Amino acid sequence: MSYREWEKWKRGQTNSSNHGILKSTQLKALPITDDAINAVPLVQPKEWSAAAAKKLQQESQALLRAVKNEPLGTEAGCVYDTSMNRLIDIRIGKPGDNRVYLPSVNASHVTVHTHPDGEIFSGTDIERFLLDASQTTMVVATNNGKIFCIHKTNVFDGLMVVKAWMQSKQKLDSYVTNNDVAAYIKQIRTFLREAEQYGTQFIEK
Repeated sequence: MSYREWEKWKRGQTNSSNHGILKSTQLKALPITDDAINAVPLVQPKEWSAAAAKKLQQESQALLRAVKNEPLGTEAGCVYDTSMNRLIDIRIGKPGDNRVYLPSVNASHVTVHTHPDGEIFSGTDIERFLLDASQTTMVVATNNGKIFCIHKTNVFDGLMVVKAWMQSKQKLDSYVTNNDVAAYIKQIRTFLREAEQYGTQFIEK
């Protein structure tokens, strides 16, 4: 993939209104329990300090607490620097809306948001991560206490990852058309594993 091809793809995704099959099918939102919050694991991406990893665990728990008593399907999110210090206040989405909007940040940063249905990244999540050159890490904390993390390591090759994503997205689009959630989730995982050869790191814990 050339840089020109990447720029064309980027412009096309910026105007996309697709929120992903995981949102549109309204998978059942899970209640947040104290046990789930306490079960949030410690995750340490490559090149991260132990202190930042501990803060990630604590902030993931804080986001879940922020929406514990909100209507099912309400998401929370926040933006952090690479040491996991908050750059904004915690944002809470519309009640039951299954999404939360986070602002763009020019400096290197990390985003964390919750997934009420307990599932992995949506296609929209991944595209936002790839479009944002300043975002080094995206983390999802699920209502049942799991963590999904995608991280750009020091050897991240953005052009190759986007090329792999474009190929994967063709399959995802067909699964959306057929409303095949299981195949969609499997393809997301397949892409995340394949992308690791181009300098990303995927953690599921």
